[in-house]
Amino acid sequence: PKVISSYNTPINCAYRVSRDFSVSARHYGIDLATQRDCTVKSVWEGRVIFAGHLRGYGLTVVVKHASLATLYAHLSKIDVKVGQKILATQKIGTVGETGNATGPHLHFEVLIPSTKAWRTWKRANPRRYIKL
Repeated sequence: PKVISSYNTPINCAYRVSRDFSVSARHYGIDLATQRDCTVKSVWEGRVIFAGHLRGYGLTVVVKHASLATLYAHLSKIDVKVGQKILATQKIGTVGETGNATGPHLHFEVLIPSTKAWRTWKRANPRRYIKL
């Protein structure tokens, strides 16, 4: 996947970037502050490889795409299951504040797959892949 347009943003409600990607601050994603229960959607087609509670992240979904994976965290509800095929812009959950969160927002990460377990995959700046 490459930068396409705002069509590929992971939420369809008004939002603001409340915290950006920063390796030095050990924040490996982008936080999109928005209203609770806003629809969270996959930015590209792929297959769900994780859907459940993840320490610190709360309710989380990870989708493996052709050459990348994306992580969606702090959800209030998960609408997909592991192994499920996902279409681009398909609803995968709703914004919440589960895990270590101070208000409703989506924590969004882009992961670079390797042969190791997905939790060890390198993180990339999401702004390189989607337009916010």
